[in-house]
Order: sequence, then structure tokens, then C-alpha cells
Amino acid sequence: MGEELGVPLPPAPFGADTGASKRGFDGQSAKRCQSRLLENSEVAHSSLIGGSRRHAEEARITCAIVDAAARVRDLNFKYMQEGKGATVTARFDQDGITICDPNRASEGADKVFQCIYDKAI
Repeated sequence: MGEELGVPLPPAPFGADTGASKRGFDGQSAKRCQSRLLENSEVAHSSLIGGSRRHAEEARITCAIVDAAARVRDLNFKYMQEGKGATVTARFDQDGITICDPNRASEGADKVFQCIYDKAI
């Protein structure tokens, strides 16, 4: 997610292979991991919850939260590299998920508050 938005990814952990394919944690790998965890937990818990499976909306909410966390991380890393500080955060409420980026205040409120998921959390 990070580099296609023009935001550099954080450096790889100490001792890690720094090749492009093994750069470390990124938003897409987080989504894939979360998806696999949900699939495995559905199978593991199906006998405990009467054989029903989790609703797809629950999985979408989880992926949206992981996506928001990755966006906040990428932007804060970018701003830290620029010496601006880590001021970006995400708001979770009845309006959904909104990324709050005060570094974009000069561009207007639409840029400061960007809704990335429009259903109540």
C-alpha cells in the first residue's frame, strides 16, 4: 500500500534480508494475514458457534481497520522522515473510519479528514 501512494515503507527489521520482495511489513501483507486468520478462525470455531460462519461484513470491518492502521503508519513514517512529527491518526465512530491528517490543513478539511470506510464501527 505505501509505495504506490508515494509513501516510503519503514526500514526492514535488523538483520532482515532487504531485498525488494522481503522488505518487511506492508499493508497488503497485513490484509493477507488478517484474511487467513479469519479463515482459520472460522473453521476452528465453526463447531463452537453452531456451524455458522462469520458474516462477510465482519471481515470487511477488520480489513478496513487493518488498512487504516497501515495508512496511519505509512503517513507518520513519511512525516517523521520529513521532521514533521507523527500526527496522523484514525477515528473510529458512527461515521465509519476517518484518517485525520493535520499536516494537510492548508489543503482544506476534505484533505485533513478522509473517510476510508463509511459504515459505523
